[in-house]
Amino acid sequence: MKQFFILAAASCLILSCKPTPVEHAEKPDEPQPKPAVSVTLDKENLSLKTGETETLTATVEPADATDVVVWSSSDEEVAAVEDGVVRALTAGTATVTAKAGTKSATCKVTVSKLIVLNAVDLGLSVLWADRNLGADSPEEYGDYYAWGETQTRSYYDWDQYKWSSGSRKTLTKYNTRSEYGAVDNLTRLDFADDAAYVATGGKWRIPTKAEFQELLNGTVQTWKEFDEVNGQMFKSLVSDAFIFIPAGGAFIKSEVQSAGKHGCIVSSDICAGSNGYGYKDDYCWYLYFDSGGCIIYGDTRARGWTIRPVMDKPAS
Repeated sequence: MKQFFILAAASCLILSCKPTPVEHAEKPDEPQPKPAVSVTLDKENLSLKTGETETLTATVEPADATDVVVWSSSDEEVAAVEDGVVRALTAGTATVTAKAGTKSATCKVTVSKLIVLNAVDLGLSVLWADRNLGADSPEEYGDYYAWGETQTRSYYDWDQYKWSSGSRKTLTKYNTRSEYGAVDNLTRLDFADDAAYVATGGKWRIPTKAEFQELLNGTVQTWKEFDEVNGQMFKSLVSDAFIFIPAGGAFIKSEVQSAGKHGCIVSSDICAGSNGYGYKDDYCWYLYFDSGGCIIYGDTRARGWTIRPVMDKPAS
C-alpha cells in the first residue's frame, strides 16, 4: 500500500513538470530594398585652384531609395573626393562620380595651379612680379605660352596657333596688314587674351614693350647664377630691390630650347608698323637676355614664351 502511494505521488510530480506549450509570435515582414532610379549632381563642371575644396550634392530618386551613394575620382592625384567634398591637389582634370546602385552622375573637375606672385617695387611705373607665371620660386622657368593664348600646350607652331588659320600669313586677330590675314588694327593684347591677367583674375598682366624699355633704363642688369640657375638680375637704381629672371629659353615645336643659355620674356605688343627691324605683324616684342646683356627683339607669336607679370601701382 505504501508503494502505491509513492508511485502515485511520483506520477503527479512528473505530470506537474510537463512543459507548457509556447505560442510563437509571427515574424514581421523584412523591408524590401528599393533601388535608385536616378542620381543627379548639383554641378556638372567644377573649376578649382590647387588647395581649394568644394562640396558636391548628390540627389537620389526616389528619396527613400535604399542604395547608398558611393563617391570616386578618376584621378585622385588631381582631385580627391570624400562624402561629396572635392579637394583640388594638382593641376589637371578628373571626373568625380557619385554612384547609387546601378545609377550614377559625374562632374568634370578642372584644377589649375594656384598663382602666387609677390610684388617688387623697383622704383618704376609698375610693380614687377618676383617670379615667372606658373613658377613656384624666382629661379623656376614657369609655364610657356604662345603670344595671345591663355593655356599651355605641349607643341608650339603656327598649325596650332589660336589666332591664325594655320600659318603666319593667315592671322585672324591682332593684325594691321592685309597680306598677313584679317585686319583689325589691334596691336596690344586684350585682357581676355592676356595669360597673366586671366590666371590671376585681373591682378597682374603681361608687360608692354615700353615697360621693358623702362626696366632696362631703370635697373642695373647682371648675368648671374641664382640657386644654380642662370639668369639675369635687374637691380633698382634707387633702392636695393631686385628681380631675377631665369634663362628659360623658348618652347619651339615640341621642346624647350636654349634653357640656361638665354632667356625670353614676352610683351603684350605685336611688331606692327615701322619698327626699324622689318618685323611684321606675325611677330611679337620680347625681352631677350644672355651673358652678353639684354635687348628687346621681335620673333614669332606662335612660339612658347615665358611671362614675367607686372602690376599697376595703386593710385596714391
